[in-house]
Amino acid sequence: MRRSAGVAIVLGLVSSVLVLAPSAQATVANATATCNNGLALFVFPTSLTVSVNDSISIATAGTIGPSPAFTIQSVPTGFSSSPAGPLNRGETFAVSVGAGATTGSIVVSSTGGFCSGQSATIAVTVSGGSGGGGGGDSSSSASSTPAVETLSLAVEASGATCTGGNPSGTSGSWLTLPGADQCSQSGPTAKAGSKLLGWATSANFPIARAQAQIDKKWGVIDEVIDGQRMIFIPGGMATFVSGSNNLFPIWSA
Repeated sequence: MRRSAGVAIVLGLVSSVLVLAPSAQATVANATATCNNGLALFVFPTSLTVSVNDSISIATAGTIGPSPAFTIQSVPTGFSSSPAGPLNRGETFAVSVGAGATTGSIVVSSTGGFCSGQSATIAVTVSGGSGGGGGGDSSSSASSTPAVETLSLAVEASGATCTGGNPSGTSGSWLTLPGADQCSQSGPTAKAGSKLLGWATSANFPIARAQAQIDKKWGVIDEVIDGQRMIFIPGGMATFVSGSNNLFPIWSA
């Protein structure tokens, strides 16, 4: 997702901008840097809006295989990142937004693995920072209100029902998708003994690939299959919400 052994990132898909909710307290914005077989290093989201004293958590992920070494190559003026050294898959950088921070870019680079010598950029806007004309006014607060997004579970075609209905949450939040024990099939399209494997952005996601992922207890798959980008999230896993999207249940053979 691509296979990353953790929570799913992306359900917008990787096209929405994370918006921070207004708060009197410092907030933490979440981002992910991913390196995958056959594809370049990429980050999600590709842009963030933050305020002074906020922080940005950048988790590293990618396809199972040789682990790349991720590094924060550069940050805008007034920002600082730690740790200084390279991180492997499954670790996290912390980027702090200090006094005098200015709008700019966080550049993540990688060596080794599938993405040797590559880099990706997160554009960071500092609310009320340089060129912002001050901060904390009503227009700034209104624009930072996160949108409520819904993940529509397309279960009707397979004659399935899941407890809890369609999960929804604000952009930038994490949602747990229904697992095998929460969904069942009925009607003429039901397959005897079939169990929910997980959820995909395409109803044509290969069942064998999904089953192998479950058998190996691996995480999300994010790959280009037959020329189409497909994401598979095992049932019961959490996904990062970037926008509304349709998800299709993938059942065992």
